[in-house]
Amino acid sequence: MKKIIIALMIVMTSFLSTALATEQSQSKDGSSVLYTTTTSYRATYQGKRYISGVYENTWMTSQMANPETKAFAYVYDKEKARNAALNELTDVTTLAGMKRMIQNGKAILYSSTWKKLKLTEAFFPQNMTSEFYLDKEKNGIVLVFQPGDLAPYSEGVTYVVVEPRVNPKKD
Repeated sequence: MKKIIIALMIVMTSFLSTALATEQSQSKDGSSVLYTTTTSYRATYQGKRYISGVYENTWMTSQMANPETKAFAYVYDKEKARNAALNELTDVTTLAGMKRMIQNGKAILYSSTWKKLKLTEAFFPQNMTSEFYLDKEKNGIVLVFQPGDLAPYSEGVTYVVVEPRVNPKKD
């Protein structure tokens, strides 16, 4: 099933950015709840060997104060016919390594609106992300962290751009 979803994402993101939205009323214990969800797919990179993209899903019910957002990303290796592992694309594969790169200015932390953020000890994940994608515009690997992992929840999904082993501008 996961392979089918990834294949669908590759096909959808290969040709255009796609956004879907829906609203649905749900009845729970006799009360009506409005449920809204928005999904977007964006191709971030297409080269001879790799194709990459990001998928975001945002949802909200009428009982929520703010929407919830979750982001997923992939880098598909056409030669190996599978998703690429992070250690195949960059040397930044641990939280300690990522933290060191951010502190040395060799990696940059961004909010969901691509505003530069400062790394603080108050927000630091327990596990390295498994969500990442290649980005030709940023000439790097973008590590995707969920809201609240690397910055206050209000900053949304956060991104860390790190140096790739693969040059996105030459693939």
